[in-house]
Amino acid sequence: MNKILVTGATGFIGKHLVQKLKSQKHNVACLVRKRSSSKDIDFLKKLGVEIIYGDLTEPESLIDITKNKDIIIHLAGKLLDNSFNTTAYYKLNVEGTKNLINISKKSRVKKFVFLSTAGVYGPIENASEKTPFNLTNIYAKTKADAEEVVKSSGLDYVILRPGIVYGPYDKRFMKIFKIAKVGVFPLIDNGKTNIQPIYVKDLVKIIAELSIGNIKNEDLIIAGERAMTLRTFIKKINKKVIFIPFSSKLFGLITDITDFLEKKLQKHFFINTNRLRFLTETRTFNISKLKKILNPMFTSIEKAILETKKSLK
Repeated sequence: MNKILVTGATGFIGKHLVQKLKSQKHNVACLVRKRSSSKDIDFLKKLGVEIIYGDLTEPESLIDITKNKDIIIHLAGKLLDNSFNTTAYYKLNVEGTKNLINISKKSRVKKFVFLSTAGVYGPIENASEKTPFNLTNIYAKTKADAEEVVKSSGLDYVILRPGIVYGPYDKRFMKIFKIAKVGVFPLIDNGKTNIQPIYVKDLVKIIAELSIGNIKNEDLIIAGERAMTLRTFIKKINKKVIFIPFSSKLFGLITDITDFLEKKLQKHFFINTNRLRFLTETRTFNISKLKKILNPMFTSIEKAILETKKSLK
């Protein structure tokens, strides 16, 4: 039985990962901020995990959190599009990782697993681990900086770069499911953008296996088994969906206005440049390294989408 500390356990991926680790009978502790919602805390408590209160941006709150822990799985991070304060990304994604690394080194943790992002490659087709980074936003930049912190730490590590993740508990990509479920979807440039989404239950199974196994000092892209167009993916959500065609040029004019208003009002709109990029930029990956190391079994996309749709409220 491994003693594992998970950060970001109240998040979308974190909840699924903790469930997977507990089902494997591991001793799991979760680092949680005191201001986390009582609903999220109750969710974790029902799983029978140890709750440790602390804040990655406050080193004094982290003393002894990694004591007697074998493995650290660091999921916590500030996601793109939820802050206008760029320093907040550095504070959590980079400085927070440094703080956790420093505590882990003192406790002689056996392995440090870091969840980065395939977004470090920017819009691209068939990226592999050897593809140079193309850091197009503050989130990717700070994740790349955090990777360097991990690699230079002296700890045995595994760095994971997932692409698009979907499934129950999600609040971001789930918007696609909710719109498609209505039956009318605004499709930009005929939905020819290629994506390679991975079901969250497949992702956490991979994270768990790589964390517990003998793999160390590796960086790995994690994505779905195969790429497909956005149009195809939406059709799999709702075969009867009616597409309303839009051009990216028209949407570009709209996002110019919403981006300006966002900065002025310090408020995010449903339509903005980041979402336009998501709908128009191809991001596909070569996962041959992952298959060679782990040979994961993927849930069929039909089953994964059905399970995700059932979770919709």
